[in-house]
Amino acid sequence: MKKISRRNFLKVSGAMAAAGALAACGGSGASTPAASGAASTSTAASAAAAGEDKFASLGDFTMTVGHAQPEGNPRFVSMEQFAADVAEATNGHVKIEVYGNGQLGTEKEMLEQVVAGTVQGMRGGQFDFSPRLLMFTLPFLTNTRAQVTALLQSDLAQKVCAEAEGETGTVIINLCDAGGYRQFSNSKHPIKAPADLKGLKMRTNGMKTIDMTFQAMGATTTTIPYSDLYMGLKTGVADGQENPWVKSQGMKQLMAGGGVALIGITLVPLLSGLFG
Repeated sequence: MKKISRRNFLKVSGAMAAAGALAACGGSGASTPAASGAASTSTAASAAAAGEDKFASLGDFTMTVGHAQPEGNPRFVSMEQFAADVAEATNGHVKIEVYGNGQLGTEKEMLEQVVAGTVQGMRGGQFDFSPRLLMFTLPFLTNTRAQVTALLQSDLAQKVCAEAEGETGTVIINLCDAGGYRQFSNSKHPIKAPADLKGLKMRTNGMKTIDMTFQAMGATTTTIPYSDLYMGLKTGVADGQENPWVKSQGMKQLMAGGGVALIGITLVPLLSGLFG
């Protein structure tokens, strides 16, 4: 199968993905490609027999899509569903191969691969490929999940996404909640006030706004790939980390990182489908 082009991807699956599986945001990971070839072939054959295969003229395409989350995380579930939905909606002509748990690299590396065109898509919370998107990761920007949804679906968000698409030649299907407000955990002492962060070495994903937030409160930062975070905390490379509950629990970071401070300092949005 040949790789899908940006134009054909938009034609056959963009609207479905925006309204369907990718709109249900969460975290995820997969160890093997997620699309079911047998089911796709069966669906395509049935549609063709009925004379309804409107996608046949496009040919067959395979898309490689990556993300950083482990199996069991909500993103894993939603990405498998996305692959199945695309196969069904296109009568099996578009096959999504999903690689999770950082198999294609860090989120930043996957972003670079999408922009370069070596993989067709990724899903994650890394925004450095277009700096204006970082405005949505500022600390204490919202107070409620409803405010988060309103902001990420606003005209401003659509405008900034359109700018990023124009700059990079990518397609951003949606922005949404990447797992909830982010909490701190560390192995040294309780965090009850900003001053308690002073002197701690906190792991971040390397996003500029997160690094600057920690540094403003007296902490130092170190970048550790998500897939290496558990061992980084266990071996003392970092004193602590910040992530939503769902990610910390899924990667055993709470156990490795000690006590948890319920801060809810920021909610990093999720690129719910970045395709090149």
